[in-house]
Amino acid sequence: MKKHPICQSKTSAFSTYNVTKGFTLVEVLVSIIILAIGILGTIAMQARALNDNQDAYMRSQAVLLAYDLGDRMRANPGGWLAVPAAADSACDVVGANCTPVEMAQFDYWNWQNEVTSKLSGGAGDVVLTGNMCSGTAANGMRIRITWQRANSDANTRLGNACYSLDIQL
Repeated sequence: MKKHPICQSKTSAFSTYNVTKGFTLVEVLVSIIILAIGILGTIAMQARALNDNQDAYMRSQAVLLAYDLGDRMRANPGGWLAVPAAADSACDVVGANCTPVEMAQFDYWNWQNEVTSKLSGGAGDVVLTGNMCSGTAANGMRIRITWQRANSDANTRLGNACYSLDIQL
């Protein structure tokens, strides 16, 4: 009976196994460093995503505020023949007898307060743009909103952002 070639050798095939058993400390350290770099990259990506998400939230708030005032302007075109001075009035009470101009003043005042409270460093205004659509006699208005973009630490400012909406009354 012929023996298997491994069994014929004078040294055991398993004798080298005892010498190379397990991981070396260098291999473990290299794998920890690679894992740490990957985790740091993931953390940086997550921080950037949170910052971009905050920017998107502020922009969506600006869009909603601009369309809100645009709807108020379309509901009361007689009060917006000229840009009214923002003024608080008793027009927020149900059943109050307000003129269209008084209602426009109150809407403008209320809207400016919302812009200031909802957007960091927010400011809003309305400018008369004239006739935007050819062949119509209606007035055009531009609603402008600006706010400050904040970094993730909320102390570093990234500059101003702006949104504008043109409407035809």
